[in-house]
Amino acid sequence: MEKSLLTVDLGNTRINLGVFEGEKLLVSFFLPSKETLTPRLLKEKLEKKFLALPKRKYLVVYSSVVPSFDEVLVPFFESWSGQKILKVDSSLPLSLKFKIDDRNEVGSDLIAASIGAKSLYKTPLFIADMGTAAKYIYLDEEGAFRGLAIASGLSLSYEALLKRTGTLGNNELSIPEKALGTNTRACLDSGAIFGKMYEALGFYQTFKGQKEEMPFILTGGDSEYLLPLLNDFSVQYEPALLLKGLQKIYEELDL
Repeated sequence: MEKSLLTVDLGNTRINLGVFEGEKLLVSFFLPSKETLTPRLLKEKLEKKFLALPKRKYLVVYSSVVPSFDEVLVPFFESWSGQKILKVDSSLPLSLKFKIDDRNEVGSDLIAASIGAKSLYKTPLFIADMGTAAKYIYLDEEGAFRGLAIASGLSLSYEALLKRTGTLGNNELSIPEKALGTNTRACLDSGAIFGKMYEALGFYQTFKGQKEEMPFILTGGDSEYLLPLLNDFSVQYEPALLLKGLQKIYEELDL
């Protein structure tokens, strides 16, 4: 039976999955993970999704930042694949070097994003991972993980603003046409999306310093809000960056 690689990226808001044949991403999909689902409900939804996958043997590489889900999902993936899965953490013997205080504090999502980016672009490089938390990652000239800045994510910040104010209504986030808003909804959209865009650009410029050029890589679920506003900047959009990084981790370990 043919073998494929299933990559699993479990985040705070959603779970992303991708099926690879070698380096080629054949299919990817996501499901909400935490806000509306218990671990067992998520497992049931995954079982239904997997019915549509090609019938073959799967190897599984797993990254998670939600430990409370792991006790249900790790056994599920091992039972489904029929073998022990590869769970990513900072103890794995990978090519990524760390120049930080404690490598054990680096989450598997940051490792996967960094290895994915390093496999696609020259270093130094900058990654803006716009998820539940916005992570601004810097890899230095040697390709080492030099550090990052973490801020509240775009959607999280927007939801908190609406929750903590009494007169702004319950507006859904949408991409603004311009920065200067002339009604409540436009003002909220501008502050949230342009504000997060300038935050990302500010960290990029700070980390870049005097370097002539440095790749700016955009990924994460909220990146779709920023991408249309970044046309004037040389931004590399990689929506499947973490999944590609997980594939590269499996390839590096040669299991």
